[in-house]
Amino acid sequence: MADFLKNLDMARGQVKDFQAMVHKADSIPAVLKTISTTANEYGVKINQLVPQKSDGIVLVKNEDGQYSSLSILVRAHATYHDLGKFLNRLEQEKVFWQMEAIDIAADEKDVIRHVVKMQMKILILGE
Repeated sequence: MADFLKNLDMARGQVKDFQAMVHKADSIPAVLKTISTTANEYGVKINQLVPQKSDGIVLVKNEDGQYSSLSILVRAHATYHDLGKFLNRLEQEKVFWQMEAIDIAADEKDVIRHVVKMQMKILILGE
């Protein structure tokens, strides 16, 4: 019985974590603001923050509605440490579902900060 209760608590925690990652379609501006605010807190300078056109592919459809993903392109300048802290915070707060791609390149004009290009995905629940 103790193992069953332990597994039940673990499953409830996973459901809660999943629900925290799901955003409504009308909350996309709030997600972008969270990304921007968090970047400012950690010294990540965002140059571009753009939700990409949705490809319209429904990942899952159930009684809750249709779950789809939305890619967000982020172009920024940051140090490795600031970038790591920024991404860690976004992950802890369940802002994004998946980091699709990340590219870090040296900046000839600034040896401390690097040019960062990220493509993150968020889960959207639609009707």
